Amino acid sequence: DTGGDPAHWSNFIEVYPQTARSFEEEIGGAILGDVGIVSASYFIIILYVIVAMQHRCTAVGSSFTVSLSAMATIGLGIVTSFGLCQFLGFKYGNTHSVLPFIVIGVGADGCFIIVNAFMQTKLSLPLEERAGIALGHAGVSLTVSSLTNVFAFAIGSLTAIPDLASFGKYASFSLLFLWFYLCTFYTAVLVLNERRMAANRVDILCCIHGKPDPGIHISKPSWLQRFMRKKYAPLVVSKWFRSMIILLALVF
Repeated sequence: DTGGDPAHWSNFIEVYPQTARSFEEEIGGAILGDVGIVSASYFIIILYVIVAMQHRCTAVGSSFTVSLSAMATIGLGIVTSFGLCQFLGFKYGNTHSVLPFIVIGVGADGCFIIVNAFMQTKLSLPLEERAGIALGHAGVSLTVSSLTNVFAFAIGSLTAIPDLASFGKYASFSLLFLWFYLCTFYTAVLVLNERRMAANRVDILCCIHGKPDPGIHISKPSWLQRFMRKKYAPLVVSKWFRSMIILLALVF
């Protein structure tokens, strides 16, 4: 090896060093440099899910268990898919560290869809029938959107780039198992939570009986539904807002 000695350099041969790992290492370095931002994003999403799912701030009417179960559902999907992919021998790269962020976003959206459909059912119906009606409305759109994402990432896994192909496989299995747990585990949690409230048991500490909350037996829209119905919808259909949107669309 005389590459470091200029006296032994050749005038006829030029060497251009290249490594196949350079692309992956650069992406991995950029991702690892944003660990703080990604971690803060996880915390913000989890906090948002917990706050948005709270319909009542009473010991019995609280939905903190449902919020934690939403995070548990997402975690089950990630752990199951990653474990299966590791068992099948799929390569895990640095780019895969952003995949949980994608799954959390998709999973939180699915949880909101199921909860909203469940809350829209009639309280007089049996819980099993309410769950069936909720899945009949939310399950169709959830299944179609989930399968679309799964097939999109599955097609992406056919690429010749090894790291990108592996990412597509991990993403496909993650979204598939996420859909499975949303339609099974999370829906069951909603039914059990309704039984807990009907028995006047405290949220989280379900072994303790709490003070009855008459408000849980009254079906009323959430604050977000009231905002969308009374504030946002009239604003969108107003003439000046429509004109502004058309103008912005033409400009940009």
